[in-house]
Amino acid sequence: MSDHAREDDRREAALGREVRRELSRWLAHHASGAPTAVDVVVRVARSLSAVAEDELRASVDDQRREYPGAIPRLAITVDRDLPAPGFTVEIVPVVAAAEEPSAPITDEEPDEDQDEDQLVLTLKLGRFRFPHVLRPSAGWVPVSRRGPGGIVFPDEAEAVPRAALVELRNVAGNLHVRRTGQDRRYIVAVGGQRVEHGRPTGIGVSPRGRIVIREATGDAVATIDYELHDRFTELRTGGATDTGDGTGIAAWVTGGGSFKRIHVEAPPAGVVPSAREFTGRSARGEPHQLRVRVLYTRAEALEPGGEEVWHVKVYRCDTPEDAAMLRAFLEAQIGNVERANGAVGGSNRVPPWVIAPVHLLSLARPAAPRTRLADKGERIPEGVAARLAGWFGVADQPDVDTCVLVASPWVSEVGWVRQEMRPVPGRGPLEHLRRLARGLDLMHGPLGIAHGDIKPANVCRLARADGHDGYVLIDADSIGPVRCPARDARPTDEYTSADYRAQWENGDVVDLRALDRFGFVLVTIAAVASPDRLRGLLDKQGGRERVVDSHPRVVEYLTNWWSRSPRWQPFAEELAAPFAKGVFADPDFSLEEWVDRLIAAHDRPGPQCGHPGCPPAECVAGRPRDDHYDPPYAEQLRRIRDEVRSSHHIAGGTREAVIRELRAQQAALALAAYRGASRSVLAAVTVFLLIVVVSLKLGGVL
Repeated sequence: MSDHAREDDRREAALGREVRRELSRWLAHHASGAPTAVDVVVRVARSLSAVAEDELRASVDDQRREYPGAIPRLAITVDRDLPAPGFTVEIVPVVAAAEEPSAPITDEEPDEDQDEDQLVLTLKLGRFRFPHVLRPSAGWVPVSRRGPGGIVFPDEAEAVPRAALVELRNVAGNLHVRRTGQDRRYIVAVGGQRVEHGRPTGIGVSPRGRIVIREATGDAVATIDYELHDRFTELRTGGATDTGDGTGIAAWVTGGGSFKRIHVEAPPAGVVPSAREFTGRSARGEPHQLRVRVLYTRAEALEPGGEEVWHVKVYRCDTPEDAAMLRAFLEAQIGNVERANGAVGGSNRVPPWVIAPVHLLSLARPAAPRTRLADKGERIPEGVAARLAGWFGVADQPDVDTCVLVASPWVSEVGWVRQEMRPVPGRGPLEHLRRLARGLDLMHGPLGIAHGDIKPANVCRLARADGHDGYVLIDADSIGPVRCPARDARPTDEYTSADYRAQWENGDVVDLRALDRFGFVLVTIAAVASPDRLRGLLDKQGGRERVVDSHPRVVEYLTNWWSRSPRWQPFAEELAAPFAKGVFADPDFSLEEWVDRLIAAHDRPGPQCGHPGCPPAECVAGRPRDDHYDPPYAEQLRRIRDEVRSSHHIAGGTREAVIRELRAQQAALALAAYRGASRSVLAAVTVFLLIVVVSLKLGGVL
């Protein structure tokens, strides 16, 4: 971190302490339990970071709990002429404050017989829509702009007052509303009914209608349409990415108590976000299926030091409540990644890594301006929320709190060698795979977690200036316990085993450790043979089961790849060994030890005599075992074999070239025999038989 950034952190920390001290001191002398509204006026020489501003607002709002009846409000302005220390704090009592607040904001216990169905409350301001989950609860949900919680409009919606004027509640599927004690100069009507102060139980209103906020002596400030309804499928629809002018967004990479400012680029225009599902958990631990859309982009550091380039994944949920559950899920996954990397001596900041680290991004937000009564929300398209909504093709739903952004250090794709360039199994990838296997064994054993979606596309290459390189897994949001509920697992179907699919169909639990091992072996095959040859294992042919689901067929398939050189048969058999029944689920099976056996089989010495079929310690003298041919054409057959072998490298040559050479040699031999026996009918028959015999013989000599 630069000296300049450290100075900003110290200044913001000192400001937070000053605000808490001054506000607490004022309230201790003036708050008597009666409603007391007070403005906390903060002037700063430089704009605060989004994180510091949010912490400041949360700290001020906490005083509502410490001092019953207190209604503190924070206002921040920038004055670049301020002398050191670069900020001032002033406590200003509000004249003609509300006589009473609404009932205290507390978390009440829900009724036992309450309807548990979740409903979605969609608020519409102008042409913009803001869906929110409203669960059945005895707790009230405040509606505000830039508030510390509840339903929060984006800061650009300046028509909506910053203070929470009303609170909502889902009572057995019916919408109830009550007025808070804040900003009594406003009059609020919901569904055609004026909502008065001092009614803690609130009033029931129609499931759809309009919230009208007006000044006591003026016109309407904001008009918000609302509707309480079941989840609609269309909430999860969206169009292709619209990047507008291509402007990205600013964000901070958080972790380890520090912040790194980065610039997130807009994703490519016209991309349709992919769909993903997660199992989130409510505050009470209940599972909820989260359906989200995902975009991929990159970011670059705006400050020197550390990672310069980042992979960024942008999630968009239906509602801010869903996004909060997704954020909690991802925070747990970040902890799992930290544990996995720690098992091999690394951390989420320093390699070596088993899984590429993940960091939640904190979005930058502009300072909150005062409410402008004439503005009905036209500024919404200018902000970060609108930019993110455009990326997901939902320009009418600009809510930044529905988005979750994560970043990982930049890693490169692995370019596996193609089939035509792999006449013998590769040796280079095995050392890198060995280190990855060791990390997976530690995850599966002492840590009790599994990656859950190992496939060639999720293996990347780590190359850093500090010397750390090798293979690393990505896509950490699939991590789960080794014994995982089937509904929580998220593997790619193509890379699942028959045993896993049988477990999943039973709907109980699945063995992610066995699935990881299965996927790792497939990755190894792609690395030492080729992705093309792996495809042959996974494809269904003629309605039959996949080759990969039958151990004998896998052995046959792998040994046939290098059948021209018996030297590779032990390697192929070891490569196929884990597909035997029960091996992937065997608690004593070790991926690292299996890779060690592969390396040993690969490195065993070849034949010293140069004959492909000879074992290392002895030589079978004479011709190869296919040397014997019956007279009277033995010499001709040997000549064809030797000439074809001398003109083609069989292991690396193409099948078509060999066939063409065989046909030419057959034709020459048949023509010579015909000319020598053309005067005899019997000779003509002999020539015919010769062609047949030659063709049959040549079928197995090469």
